[in-house]
Order: sequence, then structure tokens, then C-alpha cells
Amino acid sequence: MGILSFNGSYHFGRSQKLSSFVSGGYSIGIREGHISLANFGGGTNYWFRDRVGLRLEFRDHVDRDHNQYLSGRIGLAFR
Repeated sequence: MGILSFNGSYHFGRSQKLSSFVSGGYSIGIREGHISLANFGGGTNYWFRDRVGLRLEFRDHVDRDHNQYLSGRIGLAFR
């Protein structure tokens, strides 16, 4: 299953080494067709260099029948 998401986000403490954020938006789930989903989540970035950091994020995707699809992500962040 693939997911394409369009989100907005708000970041707390942008100038700090550890900065948290919340996000939410619209997603499309794709497999043998497609499904519309709302998503919301949050996480934190740890900036170990001026423009490169480590991101830890959790997100919940919800469909119109209130089924939930939880996910966690770890990755690089750039600013």
C-alpha cells in the first residue's frame, strides 16, 4: 500500500537543538484502488548540525469508517 499525503505543520522551539511539531492533513491510500484518509500526528527533530537532523514521527490515518492506520517513521530532516 502506498500513501500520498498533503499536510500542514506547526513547529515548536525552532531555534533549539530538540524541536517538536504537530501535523495534520489529507492522504490518499493506494493499493488496488484508492481510499481517502485524514491524518494527524507529531514528533520531534534533533538537530545535530545547523541544517541536518534526525526526525522521529508518529502518524494516524483515519478513513470515513473510523478505521485507523498507525505508523511511525525515523528519518533525516533538512532545513
